[in-house]
Amino acid sequence: MRNVYAVGEYIDKIADNSYNEENVTNNKEEMKRLLKNAMNRVLTERQKRCICMYYFDNMRIEDIGKELGLHKSTVSRHITAARKKLALMKLFF
Repeated sequence: MRNVYAVGEYIDKIADNSYNEENVTNNKEEMKRLLKNAMNRVLTERQKRCICMYYFDNMRIEDIGKELGLHKSTVSRHITAARKKLALMKLFF
């Protein structure tokens, strides 16, 4: 499962040109850790599955619905709800 980091710090380092390959690799690992924690804390299992299938497996909403036995509008609602919850979590980082 992939994860996201407090992107602001990463962007600031790039903007300042004060990064190197090692920092970028460390930041990616930190992003993964933070997103995983946020997802486990605030998302339902179905929201996690929909988000992972959509963003990490690059599946279409219709295909996710078929695989999970859900209507495409239900999948869309789960993805939207997950985005909102993760956006709120971003405020705490």
